Amino acid sequence: TGILGTGDKVTIKLEEVLVSEYKITILGDIDGDGISSLTDIMKIANYIYKNKNSLKEEYKEAADYDDNGSHDLQDIMKIAKAIYGK
Repeated sequence: TGILGTGDKVTIKLEEVLVSEYKITILGDIDGDGISSLTDIMKIANYIYKNKNSLKEEYKEAADYDDNGSHDLQDIMKIAKAIYGK
């Protein structure tokens, strides 16, 4: 699609020699599609309240929207505010 999302990798090569590789993390993009949406809110809510094994490591970082080292209701609220502007 041309859209980078959480979990994607960007590689930089110089004359076919790998120079660097970066893993993409987009705060609020818990499903890896490159945007924050209701699906992402549902995924983080499931992770917080039901299934602590539901997210792979790269998505856990994207789910910590306020970057305080924990996953909680504040992350859900801040993602919702970013999406819906309220």
